Amino acid sequence: MISQPTAENIEAAIEDIRKKKPAFANIAKAFRELLIRRALLKAEMALPDQVFKPDPVRFSQGVSVWLQDSLIFSEDYPRKAIDRLFPAMGKGFPRIAPDLNILKTAITKKRFAPETIIEAILKGQEDLVTETASRLGMAPGLLQFVSLQVMKPFLEKLSEAMAPRIAHLDWHRGNCPICGAYPELSFLSTDAGQRWLRCSVCAHSWRYIRTRCPACENDDQSRMETLFIEDLPQERAELCHRCKHYIVSLDLRKCPQPVVFETATLTMIHLDVISQNKGYVPMATSAWNMMN
Repeated sequence: MISQPTAENIEAAIEDIRKKKPAFANIAKAFRELLIRRALLKAEMALPDQVFKPDPVRFSQGVSVWLQDSLIFSEDYPRKAIDRLFPAMGKGFPRIAPDLNILKTAITKKRFAPETIIEAILKGQEDLVTETASRLGMAPGLLQFVSLQVMKPFLEKLSEAMAPRIAHLDWHRGNCPICGAYPELSFLSTDAGQRWLRCSVCAHSWRYIRTRCPACENDDQSRMETLFIEDLPQERAELCHRCKHYIVSLDLRKCPQPVVFETATLTMIHLDVISQNKGYVPMATSAWNMMN
């Protein structure tokens, strides 16, 4: 259903943001090279030969694939990724350059592995993230941001290989069936207006009930709210009054041109601001929320 992005269409989407939504030009510029280099790195990688086969019983009980077994990471990948991605992060966010130097040294000398932070995030081990950040002398949010950016091409490639293995299995939960993370985006498809969720970590997309909150499974419409700007009816924020979470959303049927999902939420930061000012928190923290 969703085509894989290329560096070229990501670059074109960033340029489109600059022209049509100048208010977001600066943040789009900051992420431009990072998103492009991530796409290039992912494109160079082959699909893994060995993919973990999920237990269908545990899966049906709500245990996501990557929580059923330990992930196997490529030993050489993190060092290759930091060589490609750290210059882009340093260029887009000059203030974190000293922290990037600390992390590069720690990774090169094998004193830190970014995949441990990803595993801690997926398993809800916030204390481990905080302890590691303290040891390295940086903010936990920054460590999480950098680790996720480094590992994202690898995780997305692994998720892409895993998707066919779970296509025939039932999943009715609001967190990702592959990695267990919560979505950063909700969208209605162009064919029948079906609702899909896009994972904030591995970029997998899965079907979900249109009238239900992915975070707490509330389906009482009197306790839900949708925000949108009149001139942009395709862009919305879905708020749940029960758990106080929100998620930004796109109606692809109303979008004037094909959507590049890697940049889509960049142009809806105004909905993040409105939602958060009303006291709601995002279901999943996005890179732009973390670095704003």
